[in-house]
Amino acid sequence: MGDYYWNLGDFENALKYKREAKKLYHQEFDYVDEASVISNIGTLVGNLGEFDEMVDNYKRALELHKMTLYYPGESSSLNSLGWAYIGDGDYSQALEYQLKSLAVARNYNDRWNELRAYGAIGSIYTDLGDSLNAIQYLKYYLETATALGSKETRANALNSLGLVYLDLFSDYDQAREYFSVSRDLSKLIGYDLGPGVSTSNIGVTYSRQGRCEEALEYQKEGLRIVRGVHSRYTEMQGLNEIGETYQALEMYDMALESHLEAIEIAKSFGERNSQWMYEFNAGKAFEGKTDLQNAVKYYKMAAVTLTGIKKKIKSEEMKKQFGDIQRQTEVYKRLIDLLIRTGKPDEAIKYIEESKSKIVKDAFGDIKPKTDNRELNVTLEEVDKIEKKREALEKELVEEKKKPKEKQDKTKIDNLSSTLASTEGEFNQWMMKLKFQNRQMFDALTIKPTTLGDVQHIIPENTVLLEYFISSDKIYIFCIGKQYFIAKSVDVTEAEITGLIDYYIGIVKDPHSNITEELNEPAMKLYEYLIKPVEEEISRFENIVIVPFGALYYLPFHALVHEQDGKVEYLIEWKRISYTTSATFADVLNYKRKEIKKLIAMGNPDGSLPSASEEVEILRDQIFKKDAIIWTLDEATKDKFLESAKDYDVIHLATHGNMQSNPLESYLLFAGDTEDEQRLTLLEVAGYTALRNKTTLVFLSACQTATEEGRGTGSELISLAEAFAMAGPPTLIATLWEVNDVSTSKLAVKFYHVLKREKKDKLEALRRAQLALLKSDKFSHPFFWAPFLLIGSWR
Repeated sequence: MGDYYWNLGDFENALKYKREAKKLYHQEFDYVDEASVISNIGTLVGNLGEFDEMVDNYKRALELHKMTLYYPGESSSLNSLGWAYIGDGDYSQALEYQLKSLAVARNYNDRWNELRAYGAIGSIYTDLGDSLNAIQYLKYYLETATALGSKETRANALNSLGLVYLDLFSDYDQAREYFSVSRDLSKLIGYDLGPGVSTSNIGVTYSRQGRCEEALEYQKEGLRIVRGVHSRYTEMQGLNEIGETYQALEMYDMALESHLEAIEIAKSFGERNSQWMYEFNAGKAFEGKTDLQNAVKYYKMAAVTLTGIKKKIKSEEMKKQFGDIQRQTEVYKRLIDLLIRTGKPDEAIKYIEESKSKIVKDAFGDIKPKTDNRELNVTLEEVDKIEKKREALEKELVEEKKKPKEKQDKTKIDNLSSTLASTEGEFNQWMMKLKFQNRQMFDALTIKPTTLGDVQHIIPENTVLLEYFISSDKIYIFCIGKQYFIAKSVDVTEAEITGLIDYYIGIVKDPHSNITEELNEPAMKLYEYLIKPVEEEISRFENIVIVPFGALYYLPFHALVHEQDGKVEYLIEWKRISYTTSATFADVLNYKRKEIKKLIAMGNPDGSLPSASEEVEILRDQIFKKDAIIWTLDEATKDKFLESAKDYDVIHLATHGNMQSNPLESYLLFAGDTEDEQRLTLLEVAGYTALRNKTTLVFLSACQTATEEGRGTGSELISLAEAFAMAGPPTLIATLWEVNDVSTSKLAVKFYHVLKREKKDKLEALRRAQLALLKSDKFSHPFFWAPFLLIGSWR
């Protein structure tokens, strides 16, 4: 009965009967069959989005197989665990389990499980971009399939090898050879789908070489074959490939015909991971034929589809290899550029903010913070659970709809659709509850639509936001005030500006570089591109808030220079400069200033920053006195921080930090014996919502707090700022590169003196501290004072 309901897509009833079967097998001491049923239960709960329970069941099945010395079951369970982690985006764990599965299969000459492991390992290395290992294991996969006489698997292995040579090596001749052998073998054995896939792939090799006429010949033949076997999913892929080839030939009407048909098929499956790419391609085709209105329409459709997709890539290595991320960014870039070109800069701002919001959602969306609020934790757990169930059901539904129509199970599709609809309703209810419990957390887990009016409404008086956007051949600068708005463009390519930023940062991070001969030239050039076009506009405002984009997140704008009355002047000498990672967060600029009384400071936990210990002691002894508590060296532990920080107005952390785009891999360093004791991750920071009750400032006097130089999207800095925003403090001071602990100590002491003794606001205190270093003999180089950024409220 369990299998019957499973086949119908009624997973709840299938689970009920499988669990009954498990009890019966256990009572009869039939541990081999019990393990098999437990593995089935794992797959079923996985279909309902219960990842942890799925893994637990696979592990229980594994232990039973080990206990009964049933080695095929042991290898199979390890293989299932590997595929589970692939689905969760954890490729390191997936690889570990697949290699264990392979070892067991090899040890006991279990060739079929050996075959499965080779295929899985080859697939993982292909996705990771590890071409040499991918080829090695896919060749083992091919050899094993040949030895076992599995001709269909052999055809698939040949095709997979062709894709590695195509995508990872760009060796088109070798790729064609593998595709051709796969095609011929598929025809010989009557593998109906194989010839169409391989023939289309041969066409792709020609298309990549610019031999588009030959490409179309093969691609059309491949499409004819897959249509003959009614494989709508493969047809969809083939149509998109043909559309791309027509675009290369600048035959945009023909391209659109293919792309639009591919979009409709993707919609019928609910296959959003493909749909957004096809909508994007359609937008490019419309742009190619200068139909800008429809180009904007389809770019917007792609952006909307993207908002419903959540990345599940947990490995930083995998993220860097994952080409879709760059293409997703390109959707927003092309859309924003077209909106500006067609006279809609206010609408462009909405999508600039949406693109940044998606970065935050992708960073935090799959890993929910744990907070000290029990009711909020329950809501976050339910949101996570239901969201995973929804994704799993969508995946099952897409897989069923991919099949040829005559092979689809209509009852299963109806059951899955019904369960999915009720799950989506439940998810919306919990998200509404989250919105009222913690708005910052809700905003981080959703895509926030923001209009120009929304932004202007929250901007304080005497303040202007400079929001930047980089297109392929221009930089756009939006000057946004409470009752003021103007957009300007600068003719400079993206490659030139990012290259200039890389060059500048490489020099400024060297304290021995010559300011006059080496540093001033790129700093002036960047000023010319980024500040000079709006110099007149910003002259009337006291407070300048920089809202960067892309590579600009890694640039200290306040250290850019221009000539004033015949001498070189830094921007910080002229204006008060603060930062926000997104105009959406500009509401914190209206935060009401509070008196700062109490400080908690932790420094030098690993003994590598001797001046940091002195720094926090001076803060206590000379400035905050009895209102300060400090811990250094072995006493500067994460537990003490989490227990005490919520009771203080200011948190000062003079410790190392390492920021990545993934909040799980970003941390601040504390004292401790284990990695968990030493590392305070951004996810833990985001969950420390008790900080919102009292803390107004977090000062990260740390190394490597927010850097990836001129590359990337700024996701490291965005994630850092968003984590503290979710926790509550309205102001964050962070650094762009590894700082000198001696100069930082002097800057911190001056900052707090101005803040607490002279009663100036946070931005003025930081500015004066930076200017003090600038005017000193020993620390005048921007290396020492430029990396410090004030993000959020300056009050």
